[in-house]
Amino acid sequence: MFAKVITTLAVAAMLAASPAQAQAATGAEEAEKASVLTFELLETRTAQWAQVRLECPSGRGNHPHAEQTCYEIKRVKGDLTKLNHSFEQRCVRDDTSAVIVDVSGNWKSQNLEYHMIFANHCHLKTTGGPIFDVL
Repeated sequence: MFAKVITTLAVAAMLAASPAQAQAATGAEEAEKASVLTFELLETRTAQWAQVRLECPSGRGNHPHAEQTCYEIKRVKGDLTKLNHSFEQRCVRDDTSAVIVDVSGNWKSQNLEYHMIFANHCHLKTTGGPIFDVL
C-alpha cells in the first residue's frame, strides 16, 4: 500500500511540473549530448598541418565551417565512414600529395575515432566536403 502511495505522489509531481522545469530537463539532456571533436590533418608532401576543434550543436571552436560540419556529422549520425559528398568532380591522378585525417572526441556521448588517408586533396574534398576543409 505504501509503495502505491509513493508511486501516485511521484506521478502527480511529474504532472504538476511546470513547462519551464520540463524544458530545463530537456536542456540538461541535450547538454549531456553535446559533442566535442578535434580534427587533425596532415598534407604529406608539404608537411602542412592543421588542428581544429569543434563543438556541436553550438558550432563553437575554430573549425572554419563549424555549423555546416555539425549538420553533416549529425546527418550521418556521427559515423564519418558514411560521408560521401560528390564523386562527380574528377580527381587528377598526378596529385600524389596524400592527406592524413584524424578526428577524435565524443559525439552525442559516444566515443568517436576516425582515421583515414586520402590520396590527395581532391579525394578529401569529394568525400568530406567542408568537414575536412581546414588546411
